[in-house]
Amino acid sequence: MDANLKAYLNETLPPAEFAIYYHIGDDFSGETDLRLRGDGDCKLESTVTQGRQRKTYHGHVPPDRVAVVVRKLQESCIWEVRHVHPRPGEDDPEAIIAVEAAGKRDQVVLWVSEIGECPPFAKAQAPLLALVHELSKGEVLESGQ
Repeated sequence: MDANLKAYLNETLPPAEFAIYYHIGDDFSGETDLRLRGDGDCKLESTVTQGRQRKTYHGHVPPDRVAVVVRKLQESCIWEVRHVHPRPGEDDPEAIIAVEAAGKRDQVVLWVSEIGECPPFAKAQAPLLALVHELSKGEVLESGQ
């Protein structure tokens, strides 16, 4: 994952071949999916909304905003994150941060209950949540935990 983040920032990886994927939740608790491409195109889907209605948003952010997110992932060393507990708690869905580059996907998976115990994941998650709220103009109520 680190090599792909560096390749994106060094512009040795074409933006069209790079994406960041964020998923949290499940059908029971509500779920949010964000896909941010290297060229700035975004797609967001969530049921963590008023009335639990599924909403979809499309948008575009400037490349420097994508670079900020990539740097936060890099600073957090997200690729080093591992489960804190051997098993999930009851009704404990997954939280995923993935990097897709040149057809390959590297991902980090935690259970939602572990996020508070894992500062690197929370640090990487923060700019993604900010983007979720911005794209939805506050309609998506996702807190990330």
